[in-house]
Amino acid sequence: MGRPWRAWHFVLIAAVTLFVAADVFLLWAVLIAGAADPPGGSAGWTLREGEGQTLYAVSAPTSTTVNVTVLVLACEVVSGVRTLQLQLYVDGERPLLPVGARREQLKDDPQLRLEIDGVAYPAKLFFAGDFAVIADRTDGVLPALSPGLAERFERGARLMLRFDLLTEKAGGSDFDGAATVELKAGDAGKAIAAVRRRCRQ
Repeated sequence: MGRPWRAWHFVLIAAVTLFVAADVFLLWAVLIAGAADPPGGSAGWTLREGEGQTLYAVSAPTSTTVNVTVLVLACEVVSGVRTLQLQLYVDGERPLLPVGARREQLKDDPQLRLEIDGVAYPAKLFFAGDFAVIADRTDGVLPALSPGLAERFERGARLMLRFDLLTEKAGGSDFDGAATVELKAGDAGKAIAAVRRRCRQ
C-alpha cells in the first residue's frame, strides 16, 4: 500500500544551530514536502506501509490541549539509514501550539516532558515544517528514538506528553499543553513491535 501522507526527510539548507544548555537541545531543519496530505489516525494504533522500506504505526491522542491530531511511530529510511522517530502532526499548517494560542506567543526554546506510565524520560522536541519530532538522540542529523526509549514505548500502557511552548503561562504552571496517548489501544503491540523490527531495534 502506498504511503498515505506527505513524503519527507530532513535536509540541511543552512548552518544548523544546535543548542545544548542544561536540558535544552533543539535541532531546526526543513521539510521537503510531497503532494499527499498528512496522515489520519484514530485512538488506536494501526500499521501502515510506506514507500520503499518505510513502516508506520499511527494513532491519535485520546485527550489533548494542543493542536496535535496524529502521532506516528515511523521507521524512516533516508539514504539507506533506518531511523526510528515519534512524529507529531498538527491541525492544519500551524506550528505546534496549545489550543487557542497564537504563533507569536511561542518561546524560542520550547520544551517537553515525556512520561510513560507516570515515569519521566529524557526527550527533546525537534521541528520540521508543520510537524514535530520527539527524540532522545540523533542519527547523524536526524532526530531518533533510542532502543531503550523505544522498548519502554512498546511495553508501556499510557504516554503523557507535557509541553512548555509559550513565553507566558496562566496560573504559574511549568507547562501550557498536554496530550495523552494510549499505548495498548488497537493493534498497538503488533504495530509498534513491527516498526521497531523494521528499524532493527
